[in-house]
Order: sequence, then structure tokens, then C-alpha cells
Amino acid sequence: MTNNLDIKINELELSIRVMSVLLNNGTTTVGLLVNQTESDLLRLPNFGRKSLNEVKEVLCGMSLELGMTEEELKKVPREHPNLWKEFNWDIIAKSQEAANKSLNRITTQQEGTYTQVEEMFSEHRKVMDFYEKALKELFSRG
Repeated sequence: MTNNLDIKINELELSIRVMSVLLNNGTTTVGLLVNQTESDLLRLPNFGRKSLNEVKEVLCGMSLELGMTEEELKKVPREHPNLWKEFNWDIIAKSQEAANKSLNRITTQQEGTYTQVEEMFSEHRKVMDFYEKALKELFSRG
């Protein structure tokens, strides 16, 4: 288990540019980041709206936001599994690839009988069901 507020900025899914700006200005952990407001960040050199939105999106994924008060931080669970490190992205990538292939097969079919089209959709449903199951399983860990 990892304490969200102690996670280092360089462990987050941030672009190099955003990460560099934050680190160069002394923001090294999530705890230091959530203590800042949008205005604080927008005053940093080379940090604009696009960077701000990137940071807000990452924090939102952790159930955090900018400008959190000490009282709000007390209500946030201190322990939270870092699911991103546990994900098996290979299975997701392969599932997505299979889904794209089966959909492409359906949409590029020029002719065929009703039964053939029904079989293609049935195969596509199976692929999509597997993809959905894999995603749900990964997101329900913890």
C-alpha cells in the first residue's frame, strides 16, 4: 500500500514538461501538489492551462484535487493501492487490438449472407465481452 500524499511527482503519469516545472519549483510529492491552488500553479513559469488540466486529471484519478485544506486531506484515505503499477497492460492492449480487428472485419465486409454477418457480430461480441471483463477485473483490484 502506498500513501497517496507521499507519492513522488516523478511517479505520476505526467508529461516530462509538467513534471519538470513542478520539480524545479520544489513540488516533489502529491501532498505538496494538492496544497497548491490553480492560481499558484498558473503563476509558475512555463505552466499554462494545458499543464493545469493535465495535473487536475491525474489528481482526479487519485480522488484528490488542488487547493485541498488540511480538513479535506484528513478525510482522504491515507492508504490506497497504486493500481497503475499492478495493471497488466499487455492483456488490455491485446484485447483492444482484437476488438479493433473484429470491428474492422465487420465494417469492411463488402458482401455476405445474413448468417455470415451474424457470425462476425457474434465473434465481435465475444471479443468485446473478454475486453470488458479484463478491464473490470483490473479496475476492481484493491
